[in-house]
Amino acid sequence: MEYHPGDQSTAENYFFMLNAIVPRPVAWVSTVGQEGLFNLAPFSFYNGVCAEPPLLSVSIARRAGEKKDTLRNIENSGEFVISVVTESMAAAMNESSASFPPNVSEFERVGLTPLPARVVRAPLVRESPINMECRLFRLIELGTPPQGATLVLGEIVHYHIDDGILTNGKIDFKKFFPIGRLGKEWNARTRELFSLKRPR
Repeated sequence: MEYHPGDQSTAENYFFMLNAIVPRPVAWVSTVGQEGLFNLAPFSFYNGVCAEPPLLSVSIARRAGEKKDTLRNIENSGEFVISVVTESMAAAMNESSASFPPNVSEFERVGLTPLPARVVRAPLVRESPINMECRLFRLIELGTPPQGATLVLGEIVHYHIDDGILTNGKIDFKKFFPIGRLGKEWNARTRELFSLKRPR
């Protein structure tokens, strides 16, 4: 079968991408609202984009044409934290994707523990073995309103790595089990690993 994006609706193209671009890492993004309330939401259009400076990207789509709380908070504060989601936190991550009103903290609703960050105001997720404090580097508007998305580029300004997932100071994937997003309700585990030597 062959498909042309121009012959499909936005929703159809979105679901094709969700099922074809897999597995995707999950960015659990914590922010602080203008009233000081902590917000936490997962996004899977996420990746690293540069090492110097250390930059990562998170694409935040609009919901019914409106900006999500996460994006508004990043615009207002210029800061956020990315926490890595592991198998043990999968259910909480999924629950935090619900559409809570702005005056509700996802931390409280899903039973997670916010911890003070070292550099930014947004909190760490205590239960996550990797937290990355970020400052806003750039916002790039994409797509046609009321659809579209905002590509958030953040500069990592501090790392928090749990000693329990390290071997000789490096992340050990035999101790660390992040999950990946597939399409619809499907997710992927990373317990079955294989190694390929890079060519010289």
